[in-house]
Amino acid sequence: LTDRPTPVKVAITGVTDLFLGSEDSCAIKAAGDIYCWGSNSRGQYCSAAASSIIPTATATVSGVVTATKGPTHMCVLKTDNKVYCCGYNYYGQIGNGISGYGIVYTPYQVPLANPVTKIAAATGQSCAIDSVGDMYCWGTSSTYSFGTGVSGNYFTPTKVWMKSPSSMSFGASFGCATNASGMYCWGNNFHGQVGDGTKVDMPGPYRISMLTACGNGVKSGTELCEPNGQILNPSDVCTAVAGRGGVNTCASNCVTDWSKCKNSVTVNNIATCG
Repeated sequence: LTDRPTPVKVAITGVTDLFLGSEDSCAIKAAGDIYCWGSNSRGQYCSAAASSIIPTATATVSGVVTATKGPTHMCVLKTDNKVYCCGYNYYGQIGNGISGYGIVYTPYQVPLANPVTKIAAATGQSCAIDSVGDMYCWGTSSTYSFGTGVSGNYFTPTKVWMKSPSSMSFGASFGCATNASGMYCWGNNFHGQVGDGTKVDMPGPYRISMLTACGNGVKSGTELCEPNGQILNPSDVCTAVAGRGGVNTCASNCVTDWSKCKNSVTVNNIATCG
């Protein structure tokens, strides 16, 4: 095998979309079939076929609308609006309720109650947005990459605290999504990738202040603001915010434990605790 310093035409036609893993490439053709080439060492073709250096049809997958890949796993959204995942399952990213070194060769239908409209994947995790506007993730939530306020592994779909997302994308242990109110990020913040002006990990969705801001203090009694005019991190609404330019809207129900906070991102940036 030889590295290629310039683009090489791949022997496949009729491609409508493509997506990449760490060591393999895949394409969707107009009929909804998937062709993959490169390494299949972890079953990321959704089969036990040998690795191929030319595009090879994946016989176990058809009727695909779109697909997404982590380094060693793949998830597809089919015409039935259901999500199917395959490949390496060390962190539970297949969504079948188990984890470990096992490889899932046959596409597994992820148990999601509502029809799915969008999917995304990253290292060790998979996510979906459903038709009612809820977002779910499964796999590893290292450094809060799910935005649920808890780090750990989730072997089945877990709801993310992001209200009515319209798009989502994930990097290494962090994620971002958009909704009608703006753009939000969360998770690993070692390089400042969350965009909150710090390098402190963010447990839940943080509204990017460059897209939305408000005046000092409390604006219209709904949006909570820092004294410098930035939108208050939704997590702070569920803690004591006295002296930070806002008020505690969660009353006596509010606790500092993120796991007690639900729907922390709403249209007006107010959290509901329970």
